[in-house]
Amino acid sequence: MKIKFLLKELVNSLCANKRQTLLTMGSLMIGIMSILLVLGLGNGVQDSISRQIADVTGGEKGFIVSFISKQDGYGFTEKDQERLEGLTSVKKVSLKNDATVNDAILKFNGTGKHEQITYDQISEKTLSTTKDISLIAGRKLTSLTKNGVRTIAIKKELASKLMHAGNILGKQVSVNGTNYDIASIYEGVVETPDVLMSRQAYLMTRGLKDQSNRIKVTYRSSRLRTERAVMNYLNKYGDNSSMGRYQLLNVQQIVSQLNRNTSLATDLIAGVAVISLIVAGFGIMGSTYSSIAERKNEIGLRRAFGAKRKDIRNQFMAEGLLMTITASIISVVLVKAASLMLGRSLGIPIIITWNNMLVAVLIPNIIGMIFTFFPAMSASKKNVLDLLR
Repeated sequence: MKIKFLLKELVNSLCANKRQTLLTMGSLMIGIMSILLVLGLGNGVQDSISRQIADVTGGEKGFIVSFISKQDGYGFTEKDQERLEGLTSVKKVSLKNDATVNDAILKFNGTGKHEQITYDQISEKTLSTTKDISLIAGRKLTSLTKNGVRTIAIKKELASKLMHAGNILGKQVSVNGTNYDIASIYEGVVETPDVLMSRQAYLMTRGLKDQSNRIKVTYRSSRLRTERAVMNYLNKYGDNSSMGRYQLLNVQQIVSQLNRNTSLATDLIAGVAVISLIVAGFGIMGSTYSSIAERKNEIGLRRAFGAKRKDIRNQFMAEGLLMTITASIISVVLVKAASLMLGRSLGIPIIITWNNMLVAVLIPNIIGMIFTFFPAMSASKKNVLDLLR
């Protein structure tokens, strides 16, 4: 009952000047929300980098080996895959094609007009792992080969350039000299290629045979030992070793450096956001001094009826602490709700961890206690007669 009574008195004291209390809490909430959003965005960027790198390198228990060929048409074979999986430390080998975006020349309808474009292959897996590509018109993006007719999909911006010829669906274009029918129009982000095509068309356009130019190796125990064993085998017995060279893709150090740089940038921006909390702290101090001036008769009466100096000091510090705790809780709830919507619009998840929330609660409360302490001490030291005049 005593705690309930004390809380009620603290709330009544803060509500005595609602506008001042709300403005002070508002400034606190801006600082707290800024810190949480910056930390959450930093976490999201690191998570996005880690997932993308894991996809490229094979994850924590995998790595990538590429084949750099002297000429197109060579890479890793199924025999290479089978023999590598026979190594003791190798768990699994997957044959892959480098999905790097390529440059090409696109000619439209035999007019001689051409565009420098980028192109890539499309698949069910690509569509399921990205939300950056959406169909606008025409056939489904995953059905770009049908009845033996070579078809492609083109980006909306490229379609706009070709729109002088009217509806371009079904029209014929050539990509690096190979003719295709335009089957679809899609929308994408800036990095999305101008043209998407099936795997078969992609290999044909690149002039490659159906051989993989990279492998993903999943290992059982030691990464370094597995890397040495795989590279030794390939250099000695690889089916196409005489036609190029094998290159180990190890980007773990790059990933670590990227994460360090992201953490440093996040901490620096969060540090700037803390400055706004310090400014809010001065607001708390001003609010407390104003409250003391308005309630000097109340303080005098309490002192006259036996309240000690520490009781007066603790009362004002408790009011400041209640204000910062309330602002912290509201800010955390608002940011958690907003992070879902912002994450979708930004394309990068905003990840708020428990440690982030702890920081967002502790820092403003420490600042609030520091800036409330001085006016609270000032109120406790005032002369009783001066207060009652």
